[in-house]
Amino acid sequence: MPFLTSKGWAALAAIVLLSIATHLVSIDQFGWFRDELYYLACGAHLDWGFVDHPPLVAIAAALAPGRGFLAVRALPILCGALTIVLCWRLAERLGARGFGRVLAALGVLLTPTYLFQFHTLSMNSFEVVLWSLGALLAVDLDENAGWRRWLGFGFIVGLGLLNKHSMLFWCAAIVLGVVATRRWRAFATSKPWLAVGVAALIVAPHIVWQIGHGLPTLEFYRNAGAYKILPMSPLGYAGAQLTLAGPGNAPLWLGGLAWLLFSSAGRRFRFLGVAYLALLVMFILMKGKAYYLVPFYVALFAAGGAAWEQTTGRLRRGFAAVGVVLIVGVGGLTAPLAMPLLAPETTIAWSKKLGLAPPRAERSSVAELPQHLADMFGWPELVDSIAKVRDALPARERERAQIITGNYGEAAAIDWLGSARGLPPARSPHNAYFMWAMPETTDGPVIVVANRRFDEARLRTYFEQVSRAGTTSCSLCMPHERNLPIYVCRGWRRPAAEVWPSLKFYF
Repeated sequence: MPFLTSKGWAALAAIVLLSIATHLVSIDQFGWFRDELYYLACGAHLDWGFVDHPPLVAIAAALAPGRGFLAVRALPILCGALTIVLCWRLAERLGARGFGRVLAALGVLLTPTYLFQFHTLSMNSFEVVLWSLGALLAVDLDENAGWRRWLGFGFIVGLGLLNKHSMLFWCAAIVLGVVATRRWRAFATSKPWLAVGVAALIVAPHIVWQIGHGLPTLEFYRNAGAYKILPMSPLGYAGAQLTLAGPGNAPLWLGGLAWLLFSSAGRRFRFLGVAYLALLVMFILMKGKAYYLVPFYVALFAAGGAAWEQTTGRLRRGFAAVGVVLIVGVGGLTAPLAMPLLAPETTIAWSKKLGLAPPRAERSSVAELPQHLADMFGWPELVDSIAKVRDALPARERERAQIITGNYGEAAAIDWLGSARGLPPARSPHNAYFMWAMPETTDGPVIVVANRRFDEARLRTYFEQVSRAGTTSCSLCMPHERNLPIYVCRGWRRPAAEVWPSLKFYF
């Protein structure tokens, strides 16, 4: 098989090793990412579901062999390496035998969104792998496919649903692609329904959890759409894909999409092109974040590599040269904006020089750094500020002090970084933290990190005494985490069990 040739292995191994090395050399350049800390907190509260996501990422967090950056981030880094291998194999399956596989793999390596998703622990790193593996299996799923392949496909879908609910939309898009390209004869057999049964069996515990907890994720999705996600026009959403998938990668994936949709050589795999368009329309209509579509680009990179194989002679050599220059050249220039490769101040200067920034996905105000990088700053300073407030309490109150924060990022930072300072577990009414524990109604002090939901006026409706005792401080974090008042509150006016339900917010 061409996949096993020595030249093929050498090129593939070089790209994979470069991916791993890039993440390793920068693994502690900045700090912990906000959502990464939250998933680590979820790993300490394992369940079959959470307010805002299924359980797979929490399981991965719980299995981390230590508390260091490498221990936590080794799995997403390996996901990046595996995605490159899957793209190489998919490109080969679509018809690429030569340099087209290299172009496809380089596209994955230098996609800005992938660079960050494979650098931190999150659902997204697993999602890219599962969508890519699903696409690789799907190209050979027809009425002649064996039941083992269908079972494997069902297993991947079920695992994907345990990772992120977007797998459901991926499946719907694939089915639409199959129907639109008249490959539906496979559905006349029992094998696809066997795959459906396997996927349903795997995801059933999560569904039971959702029902048992009153479908909290539906509330989360409604609130996120109404208050958090920044609306985008259809044209803006489509245009954002050029940035998210990498400006230098645009000819590769657009060429792959055109090859799938219009070429005779790509007719057998046309369902993938239709599925991409179906997903694009779905996410635009749902007003989803622009990066929701990014896991699909592995298949389009592979198709772009196959399309390159269809050109001949000097034209193909010219396309190869242009492809490498664009993918490697532009990808190398934009990589420091995607992951922490440079010092923070240098990253800010480089972003201004290039005039590039990721498309905004949320309504929150912007920082000097792109949001995903800014959310890696401020957490040690937050913990230090709270520890100083706690340490300033009278000795008889320190052991009974409780901590409440305005969001899960702050709470998770306290839980992950604050144990070394002797801080108690944090409480927060935000997402999964609301379910885990509420404050206790005691005569001990409550340290509150204030925000617009916990301003001084509102705190005085809950406590007899409210005094400002400190302020958070960080220069590179997101603006809404800067200079937050820290209050020490005493004397509950009402039991915490009565107050807590009114504070809940899922988004």
